Amino acid sequence: MLGFSTETKNLMLGFILRQYKILYKALRTSLIKLLLT
Repeated sequence: MLGFSTETKNLMLGFILRQYKILYKALRTSLIKLLLT
């Protein structure tokens, strides 16, 4: 039970981190575009 919950937590954390990275990249590129124009 504990191992399962830990694995689930790790999967969720990895997923959230991936989404956050994608979001961060998109925000950064849009900010650069705004600054350049």
